[in-house]
Amino acid sequence: LEVWDMTLESVSYILDGESMGDLLEPYTIDTQHWNAGTHELEIVAYDGSDNQGLMSLSYTVEYEEIEIIASSPENNSIGIPIDTQISIQFSDAINPATIEGNYTIEPSFEHAWVLSANGTVLTLLPASNLSYETWYNITFLTSVQGISGAPVTPAKISFSTESEPMICLLYTSDAADE
Repeated sequence: LEVWDMTLESVSYILDGESMGDLLEPYTIDTQHWNAGTHELEIVAYDGSDNQGLMSLSYTVEYEEIEIIASSPENNSIGIPIDTQISIQFSDAINPATIEGNYTIEPSFEHAWVLSANGTVLTLLPASNLSYETWYNITFLTSVQGISGAPVTPAKISFSTESEPMICLLYTSDAADE
C-alpha cells in the first residue's frame, strides 16, 4: 500500500488497534511479515496546517501452506541404518519458535534438532542409535509455521530401520584330534 502527496507533514498507521508509528516517504507499508488473516488498517495523514485525513480499510493476508518437499530418509524407505540422522526439507523458511512440541515421533526417541541457516532444512539428531527393524513415523502439525506465518501442511514421514546383523560362529573340528 502506498500513499503519495508532497504536501504531507506526516503519515502514521494503526494495525489491528496498535499504533505502528510514522511512515517515511514514499509511505510504504510492508505487509510481507503480517500473519495470515484479515487485518484492520488505519492510515492517518497530517498536513502542515494540522489538518488530518483518515483512511480505514480491511486488508487480508493469505499464504500458501508450506510443504515438505524432501526428506532423508525418503518417505516409506526401508533398511535405513540405525545411526542415521533425519533431515526434512520445507518449501519455505520455518519459524524455529514453532517447531518444539508441534511434531510427533512414533515410537519416540530422545533427540535434538537443528534448523539450517536459511530455515528450510530441519535435522533430527537421535541421542543414540535407533532400534533395529522398526518403523518410525514423524508427523508435522499445522502449528509448525513459516517465518511468514503460513502453516505447514500436515504431513507424515515413515521409514523402517535395517535388520539386526546376524552373527554366525563357525566351528570346525580337527579330524586329527579325534
